[in-house]
Amino acid sequence: MNHPIKTLIQYSLFPTVITLGTTLMIMAINQQMNVELLAIMIAISTMLIVHVVERWLPYRNSWNTNTGDVKADLTSLALILTVLEPLIKVSTVWITSLLLMSMSSTKGLAIFPNDWPLISQLILFALFVELGRYWVHRLSHTQHHLWRVHASHHSAERLYQFNGYRVHPINHLWNYFLGQFPLILLGAGQEVIMLYFVFSAISAAFQHANIDTKNGILNYVFSTNELHRWHHTTDTSVGNKNFGSVLIIWDFLFGSYYSGKAEKNKSNALGDVGLISPKHYPINNFFKQMAAPFCWQKCVIEDKEGK
Repeated sequence: MNHPIKTLIQYSLFPTVITLGTTLMIMAINQQMNVELLAIMIAISTMLIVHVVERWLPYRNSWNTNTGDVKADLTSLALILTVLEPLIKVSTVWITSLLLMSMSSTKGLAIFPNDWPLISQLILFALFVELGRYWVHRLSHTQHHLWRVHASHHSAERLYQFNGYRVHPINHLWNYFLGQFPLILLGAGQEVIMLYFVFSAISAAFQHANIDTKNGILNYVFSTNELHRWHHTTDTSVGNKNFGSVLIIWDFLFGSYYSGKAEKNKSNALGDVGLISPKHYPINNFFKQMAAPFCWQKCVIEDKEGK
């Protein structure tokens, strides 16, 4: 029988952290505080919490063992934080300015309802961001040239918090420009953008977490780690499911939702995670992963020393 504290954490950790994080951001925005600093603090705090709980309440003990993949995962995270995110900020300002100049306007389209309550703005923003990200993710599993870029994310053979940040730079950029960027062009304000950042950062920290959570009804709203594990399985009959990034709603509507309930009583039902093909993908070398889409045959198919 589980210890009562462990049971409490299983059922309450994710809803508690995402509720507290979102509430703190809304309060900070309403009080006109430094929301950027708070957003970073919430994101870092969430990562630390998940890292600790992974070791205390793992879904699989073996997934807490470094198999040589940590370096690649942390390199990817560092690249996102120090290069890609600053590049996104600069390019967003530049592209938006060019578009406004072409329309002889300085105010933008001003379509997004910034006068709505913040929580309503967040729901609308998240739904539309997730729609764009859902379809590019789904197509990445069916279109070979997109899969070459997305394969790095699926190359890890265990699931824990930091391999959620194992993302090819091109993959990260297209998620942004097909997700958040259109809403920014439509006039979404800085407040809802920062609120969504916290909302998605908390979800991202938990989505690949090696924590034996029991999220219950939240599995019908969020793309939780309980659901997302199935997306990474080598069993293709269920692996091409649950494409949602933060929310799982579009998977419901477009027929790609998989709960795993039918398998929960089977021993080791999830099986292995990682890539089925190609067999020789450079799992632990992030820089080879960056090059792989552009030299697929030579760098992946023919590289027998890929690991």
